[in-house]
Amino acid sequence: MKTNIMKLSVIVTIVIITIILLFYDSVSYDESLIEKQIAADLDLSNVKIRNMKDLDDIRAIVFTAGDNDIGHCILTRNVIGRYKIDITGNAGTSRLFICIIDRIYDKNYFCLVGKNEGKITNAVIHITGLDNQDKPIAFDEKVIIPDEEYFVMVEEMKSTYSIDGDYSDNTQFYDKNGKNVTRELLNY
Repeated sequence: MKTNIMKLSVIVTIVIITIILLFYDSVSYDESLIEKQIAADLDLSNVKIRNMKDLDDIRAIVFTAGDNDIGHCILTRNVIGRYKIDITGNAGTSRLFICIIDRIYDKNYFCLVGKNEGKITNAVIHITGLDNQDKPIAFDEKVIIPDEEYFVMVEEMKSTYSIDGDYSDNTQFYDKNGKNVTRELLNY
């Protein structure tokens, strides 16, 4: 009888710990709460969410802080539908920022956020990484930039390779005429 009670108490303890872990460090959808968490994580002031996009169990956010700093935040949804902040970062006063996400839920995603003043229509992101045998690889991803002041793109990458890192230096931006405007944007 004592053994059964001990087993039951262990099972109940495991269930309680699992429930606590699901709720720990996850947030319901509340923009002001997310803004406060971003501000605390990055030690920023006046964080304002400008745009967001959901794809699968990922929510990508572009925000501004302070004097027009641009930043990004990636949240992932857990099994009970609540979000956890996985990645936050800001590019300072840079107008463009890219974040490559390595293997969330067995898929490669990339996120591109920034401010578009009507000059950008698409981008080519040169991606480098390692294949499954740790051999170097390189390829390009072409994406269409939304016609929004603050844009957010999150897409599943075509590649199944293991990729990690920030590739903003290897991204080329183009206007509606196909002219490369990268230098113009980065030297504002």
